Amino acid sequence: MMHSRMNWLHPFARLGLAIVLATVLTGCGRGTYSGPTANTGEAGVGPASERLRVGDLLKITFSGPTQPPPDHNERIPDDGFISLPLIGKVQTMGQTRVELQEAIRKRYEEGYYRTITVTIAPAERFFYVYGEVNKPDRHPYLGVLTVTDAIAAAGDFTEFANKKKVQVTRTDKTVIYVDCVKALRNPALNPEVFPGDQIFVKRSWF
Repeated sequence: MMHSRMNWLHPFARLGLAIVLATVLTGCGRGTYSGPTANTGEAGVGPASERLRVGDLLKITFSGPTQPPPDHNERIPDDGFISLPLIGKVQTMGQTRVELQEAIRKRYEEGYYRTITVTIAPAERFFYVYGEVNKPDRHPYLGVLTVTDAIAAAGDFTEFANKKKVQVTRTDKTVIYVDCVKALRNPALNPEVFPGDQIFVKRSWF
């Protein structure tokens, strides 16, 4: 009786084992999820740090036609519009360098040239750190960084610094305050710094 009962169970045991093995083998073909892949392209899908901002110096050159427009250098004003020969005002804010090149090219080809190549040199970008840091000055913006990264680039806090209320002024005049003591423990409290941002570290009176 016991022997016949075991024979009845064997097919189901074999089926269960086959299912387990299939699941394991399928899982072996899957990579470990490590979060979304960062996109660093310039054509409208890059991070905010790649977008043109107020104060960026644009160096625009033209080539292709026999008589192209003259080279144009202009710093982006507060309203975001630059003024180019023949086509007039062009909005720059929120665009990447490549997007702006394409927009300018289309404007010229719509009414003035059959084909033209527009080249915008990468802008020199800076952020500024003042107050109670060891190297108060403007610093080159070389890529994505946080408020505490910017403080470190400025030689770190002095012994008199108020680390709990660091003022960050954006190019649009928005002001935020950062508690750098908490930011070092919690990345969510450590905002990104953008080109043109001004960071001021006040003196602590305690």
